[in-house]
Amino acid sequence: MLENSNLLKIPIESIFLKNTSSPDKYISTGTDIIKDLMSKYKKEDTKDKINDILFFVTSINETIELANDLKKLYPDTKIISVYAGISDEIQNEVQNKTSNDRRILISNFAT
Repeated sequence: MLENSNLLKIPIESIFLKNTSSPDKYISTGTDIIKDLMSKYKKEDTKDKINDILFFVTSINETIELANDLKKLYPDTKIISVYAGISDEIQNEVQNKTSNDRRILISNFAT
């Protein structure tokens, strides 16, 4: 459970691969998982729960490239690259969500 500043408990579902993915295929495998999650998403679900997706990658370039690719697939979804050195504006947007609309966050680090 994750607790946000409003003291709400937010369940987190982790998805792990059953088989090892090769380094050159993990992004496409993760993208397939995101596509599957997005196919099940209904905007009306956001009234009762948060539906964000967080995908970890290994480099800043991968965060930017994957976010750009996903923006083409899902132009109505907020997709954000999260990495060291992002602007204060983007960092604030990530940390202070103002609605339950789905976001996809692509990050190269975990804190």
